[in-house]
Amino acid sequence: MRQLPFYAPLKSPDHPTPSGDRQIARSLLTILSDSDRGVQATLASSLRSYEKHGQATAQAKLRKQAEAEVARLVPLGRENGWPLWVTYHNYYKAPDLIGPAVSRALGIPYVLIEASRAPKRLVGPWAAFEQAAQTASDHAALHFYFTEHDAEQLLAARTQGQQLVHLRPFLPRQSLPPAKPAAPSNKLVTMAMMRPANKLASYLRLSETLPLIKAPDWTLTIIGTGTEEAAVKQAFAPFGSKITYKSMLPPDQIEHELSRHALFLWPGIDEAFGMSYIEAQAQGLAVVAEHRSGVREVVEPSGLTPPDSPQLYADKITELMLNPDKLVAAQQAARDKVVAHHLLPAARRTIWAALDTLLDTQP
Repeated sequence: MRQLPFYAPLKSPDHPTPSGDRQIARSLLTILSDSDRGVQATLASSLRSYEKHGQATAQAKLRKQAEAEVARLVPLGRENGWPLWVTYHNYYKAPDLIGPAVSRALGIPYVLIEASRAPKRLVGPWAAFEQAAQTASDHAALHFYFTEHDAEQLLAARTQGQQLVHLRPFLPRQSLPPAKPAAPSNKLVTMAMMRPANKLASYLRLSETLPLIKAPDWTLTIIGTGTEEAAVKQAFAPFGSKITYKSMLPPDQIEHELSRHALFLWPGIDEAFGMSYIEAQAQGLAVVAEHRSGVREVVEPSGLTPPDSPQLYADKITELMLNPDKLVAAQQAARDKVVAHHLLPAARRTIWAALDTLLDTQP
């Protein structure tokens, strides 16, 4: 069984804190281990290159640690005959400082999944890390991208012979269980960490929207926690007992909680794409979100509304709550979308179709 090295500089699959990034990293390890191909994916390094404050001393320290990892990994790769290197998530705050050097030393293809370029960061406190991220992107023989936005950046700077393949975000599931009985249409739910910037902005947008819903007796469950919990609760305080709060739950409890609702609401301001949309649709919920880059790639189109319009957002919620046929159709379309595009089988087909081609070209 050949080893296939895998690395996630932003958040390793063995990181103790749950997140969408960790979930995707773990799923990729599953997909990249393929007994029929005689390949076992292994975690090459747990070094986290994430540097959130733009501090040169912290970045220099991470570079030193990465150099030590390269020195450790190159002999290991030679000994085990690594056929290629795969890195998940390379960007200016967490560039891959290991994979390009190891793959060059071993003379093997370097593959990136979800890399992004931010040319404006070439000036400022993350300039060196953005340059490292761009160097890694330049070196990749193959890019898997999740969003149209990332694809545009990668195409603009595409190097000779570099392949770009669209990999849709996916859940770590082979299939979905039979659909559960539909929940009452007035049961609304949202789920997101309570963080500053884009997360808080979406929570505030949602709080602006709720008074505009023209349907009676709605309730909203909010699943989440974080540093902005006080600000979120203050924004929703006017709605009193119509709001129920739940902290982030284990995956099986999240599925159960989502399935008790009919509509999932999350505007998605500045979201890359949002795994919670896919999780909600998998449980048979219709989703209402703003029509934004990334979001529109995972949300069933009938649930998208123009950005920055709380009234239109509320109108869509009202329409689905008051029209049972439309709600059922939206719920079924959302679930069908997940089955067709956002589960492990679809991701596995996409990934291995490209990797097989890449490996076939190697001597």
